[in-house]
Amino acid sequence: MKLTKLFLTNFRSFKNTQTIEFAPLTLLFGPNSVGKTTILMALFYLQQIITKEQCNPSKIDAMGEKKIDGFKSLVNDGDLNKEISIGIEFLTETTIGNEYSEYIDRISDLTNLDLIAVNDLSNEAKKIKLEFLISWSFSKRTAYVREYKVTINDEYIGVLRSNENIDKSIINDINFSHHLINEEVESVNEDDLFKNTFHEKYNSLIGGKRADFFYKKINEDDDDDSSIDKNSVRPVLIKGFAGALPPLGCLVQTSLETSEPENISELINNDIINRALTQIFTSPLDKLKILLDDSVSIGPIRIVPDDSFKPNPYTEQKNWFNGTAAWDVLYQLESNIGDEKLIDKINDWLFSEEKLNSGYKIQRDINLQEILIHNKLGSDQKSASCFFIPDNYAFFGKNDDPQLFFVSQKNNLKLYPNQVGIGLSQILPIIASAHIVKNGFIAIEQPELHIHPALQVAIGDLFTQLQVPMVTKPMFIIETHSEHIILRLLRRVKESNNGTLPHNLMKVYPNDISVTYISDTDAGAIVKKIAVTQDGDFEFDWPNGFFEERYEEL
Repeated sequence: MKLTKLFLTNFRSFKNTQTIEFAPLTLLFGPNSVGKTTILMALFYLQQIITKEQCNPSKIDAMGEKKIDGFKSLVNDGDLNKEISIGIEFLTETTIGNEYSEYIDRISDLTNLDLIAVNDLSNEAKKIKLEFLISWSFSKRTAYVREYKVTINDEYIGVLRSNENIDKSIINDINFSHHLINEEVESVNEDDLFKNTFHEKYNSLIGGKRADFFYKKINEDDDDDSSIDKNSVRPVLIKGFAGALPPLGCLVQTSLETSEPENISELINNDIINRALTQIFTSPLDKLKILLDDSVSIGPIRIVPDDSFKPNPYTEQKNWFNGTAAWDVLYQLESNIGDEKLIDKINDWLFSEEKLNSGYKIQRDINLQEILIHNKLGSDQKSASCFFIPDNYAFFGKNDDPQLFFVSQKNNLKLYPNQVGIGLSQILPIIASAHIVKNGFIAIEQPELHIHPALQVAIGDLFTQLQVPMVTKPMFIIETHSEHIILRLLRRVKESNNGTLPHNLMKVYPNDISVTYISDTDAGAIVKKIAVTQDGDFEFDWPNGFFEERYEEL
């Protein structure tokens, strides 16, 4: 799955709706405190909502449990009368869920039943856009998702809404003309199986009325309107989560289940509707949760381990923010012995002349007891012998804790991470995350801090020359001020275009990079995409003379 766009309205410094476009490598530039980190915060705020039902959190867990002051600190100007709108668009690259198709397979041998016809979305939904409208409930004194809107393949498909008391959620609308569920459905066979359309049967089961009509009545609680015959209609309520969201990982639960079906056809139709609604509303949300859970955020200041460092055997997403998760993984035996050879991959970036050329490699000390344990659990043929010691490993005392060292290639001196220049310890979590994180994105704040310009240039190559399978390759979202990183990227684009790219490097194209500049205005933060040309230049000049300081000083 890949992020393509983020839409922000009334979120912190973003007042009017702004669109951030993503690419395999996205660079966020702009002055300090303008809103670059806000973009990362919006992504992980969504994760907090859909995984923990926290619309009013005191901290953002994935960003190292970053302290905030709840919804009030997130809504623009701290105005509780405003609503936050966050939209996120992504490509699924896989099916969105087979709740419906598997069910149809099981009942396909049934005949002479008056069943609903509805297309299977699972394989056809390639691009998904989810929009969340987050409001403050003055009665409950907390925030909640008031509206949840789903768009599939650039075509709106449906909306869920909740009231301020957060006690009722409702299917407010379904676009029955959507090309994935429209009425042009071919019968599964000619024996009247699935002869009724989704639209037709759905409306008949709810009394032929649209759900948004009932939503208005639920909000207004107007029992005096004698013009409404409430007994003639039935709203389609759902079991809500965090307000208007459907609970993840399960079938949508609707009010259709509360009434006794008249026959087997109606019973199956109710189940078909719930499964189809799950594909429409829940499956895309499940996919977004997977994408966010697979992603990490690395903060601007990373911890430097010393000889007393104790790794966490259970790597946590929040520990990537201060870099300790990278060290946790490297200290673990299973991550470093075997086919993956993670340390070898990291050392290739640290030591190779055409890469960082730092003059150091990392080495993990290992003892005989660990090798024996590993072999008992199962190892490849090469390491089956207890006398085999993998490269970049060394023996240490039987009762000692494992240790990780930087080894100088000049004199083979072993040093703890806190005994070498701080730049190496700051850059290692970035290299490690690039080889550890699968499928999601890696958000990095200020990767250039404490790093020599020559290393900053090489880091630019890391983001585009990562040798991992494309299907699991992570995206990068980089908040930076580094001119050196962008210059290396522009150089690779130019070399790719004019045929001068070194033979061992992968080509870099303009659409592989999204350069976004954020500026502060009276109307709030404004986003401008700076397009990269085939010649390795910018299509437009930088706003506000960004990167002009060099010329002024000279």
